[in-house]
Amino acid sequence: MENTIQPEEKIIEAKPEVATEVQETKTKPVSKMNGIVITLLVVLVVVLAAAVFILYKQANAVSIQAVPAETESSVSPTTETTDTTNWKTYSDNKAGFSFKYPDTILVNEETKNSEKIVVSVSADKLSEISEDLPLSMGRGEALKEKARLASGEGEGLVKIGDLYGQISTTLAQYEVCSVMFSKKLVFYPGEYRVILTLIAPKNIVIAEMPEFFTTDTENCGTEKIWDFDRMTEFETTLENNKGTGKAQEWHNTFSGIMSTVELITPAPTAAVEGTLYTNEKYGFELTYDAPYKLLNDKDNLYGYPNGVALLYKGGQAYDIVIEAWDSQQAYEQAHSGNLANITAFESKGKFITFYNNTESPDNKEIINSVTILP
Repeated sequence: MENTIQPEEKIIEAKPEVATEVQETKTKPVSKMNGIVITLLVVLVVVLAAAVFILYKQANAVSIQAVPAETESSVSPTTETTDTTNWKTYSDNKAGFSFKYPDTILVNEETKNSEKIVVSVSADKLSEISEDLPLSMGRGEALKEKARLASGEGEGLVKIGDLYGQISTTLAQYEVCSVMFSKKLVFYPGEYRVILTLIAPKNIVIAEMPEFFTTDTENCGTEKIWDFDRMTEFETTLENNKGTGKAQEWHNTFSGIMSTVELITPAPTAAVEGTLYTNEKYGFELTYDAPYKLLNDKDNLYGYPNGVALLYKGGQAYDIVIEAWDSQQAYEQAHSGNLANITAFESKGKFITFYNNTESPDNKEIINSVTILP
């Protein structure tokens, strides 16, 4: 709303018709009234200016009382060129995509206590995604997202071949004490949903760029949390390539990965129709189908000091045990009574064994699907 202040009325003094004493008596009140009007107008201008300033500050204020359910920012990758010449290549021939990554980061490893940047890769067939997954990750939401990206709608879009993908940065989630460093790309090649997530080690980033963090002893104790007034500045700093340590490495690595994502022609259907499991650390992949489940968490691998993963379809025993050994002699000694059920491959300087524990014909099909990565 524009406030218009009328210009001060100009008082024109009439030619005196009477004696000087009378003229002076009549003009003095007029002069006094003129001063009052000017004073009132000045006060009005000051009040209006103050009101406009307060309204402006309120409209542009940043609330630090709480963090939204998910604080995201779709920021374009840095314009700095990242040299990816000597990076490794990750390929998923079934979903039909590939990308490069540096050997300084981990692939599909646990992030909780990691001091390195970790890239998590998931490629799920749309028809196999559960409907009731939390955080809008179910099949119905995936299909809506695929349709939206196909029409080129949304923020943070990038072109991957003839597809659109969406990138986002998540720095906090759910509550005021939350701090995280996650950059994500989502795209839909064919009948798959692919999610690439790059995660930086929280404690290291906070220690290396402490100026962007503070404490809230009432709600979070001594734990470092975001200084919410500086969260946007943190991203801008990385965009300008002026960050420090792991944070800048995280930002630049994501930009490098983004520049190398490609669509590739899916490989012919494997002997077993199902889920592709790729293990970059030991350089192999295999395909398995329901009702098999692949387990690679610490609780299930307990008791297998050389364990990499287990395939299990129910019952009293794991069906296939996958292990990594330093030498042929090591695994032959460990499985001296069951060598007939061992299939071994040499990869990445290790011997990878597949133990057909339940001797099922289906187990053999899965083992036959194993491919050693270049």
